[in-house]
Amino acid sequence: MKFISAIITLITFFSTISIVSAHSSMLYPPVRGHPKNPNAAVKDFNCIITPLNGGGGCAPKPFPCGGYPVDNKIVTTFEAGQVIDVKFFNPNFPDIKTADPSKDQARHNGGLCEFALSYDGGETYTVIATYHKTCPDIFFEGWKVKIPENAPSCDNPGKCIFSWSWINAVGDREFYQNCADIKLIGNSTKALPIIDITRANLPPLFNDIITPEGDPLNSGNAKGSGPLAEDVKANLELEIGPNSTKNQQNNGTDTQPGSSPDHQILGAFSKDHEYCVFLKERSPNSNCNYNMLRPRFNTV
Repeated sequence: MKFISAIITLITFFSTISIVSAHSSMLYPPVRGHPKNPNAAVKDFNCIITPLNGGGGCAPKPFPCGGYPVDNKIVTTFEAGQVIDVKFFNPNFPDIKTADPSKDQARHNGGLCEFALSYDGGETYTVIATYHKTCPDIFFEGWKVKIPENAPSCDNPGKCIFSWSWINAVGDREFYQNCADIKLIGNSTKALPIIDITRANLPPLFNDIITPEGDPLNSGNAKGSGPLAEDVKANLELEIGPNSTKNQQNNGTDTQPGSSPDHQILGAFSKDHEYCVFLKERSPNSNCNYNMLRPRFNTV
């Protein structure tokens, strides 16, 4: 009887996930509070996939990282220069290999995904990869993110974070974030510059309301276009550097994470597009190819 009761409990848990919401979460790297993370300090079967705004029977969650505690054991280690294939999860698709790609994964026709590193537990961020329009999508594993070549080491439990944030293209204006506890083996002793995530759609904390572009396929909640080739290329070529007007304002001094209250960027651009980015952020009507840009001048 105890065995049958345990089985019923598990079925109830996963059924509840499907009923509450069919949204997606990051799966790899392993996420704090995620039921698929064996080292999670808590396993939130019901609300790990909901936005920080709450909804679907789930209360609002605090920023950063939804307030989930640090993993019991941190086993994910990345090296400077390493390329990671991020994966996404949806509880309505337990076996992605046999899943029907036309079914609802509540991806809201994609939107804006940003991947970032934090060395201070999510107070400040360095965005290291951006996917426009088509992200997230559980049916693709090509969401490539490169750890910067000049990333310093980090082995401080609870402080070293790999963050995924998402602003959806269709539906209610929401802000999603998952965080993975990691260790970093770096090539530098110099801190990365602050390149803040887009902070929007989470009032009263983030009052800006934005609607990013969606998937060109306009596939709604079904399988979409996957990672755009230009985004993959730009992310793999991205170099984190000290070039910026902010640095010039500091008379050449370095800005360390946490030292800039307005979260202005220091500059991290693919070399081929650096000047184009500079122009686009200051003149939205410039003739640069927007898909190759790294929009970063978001402040709160």
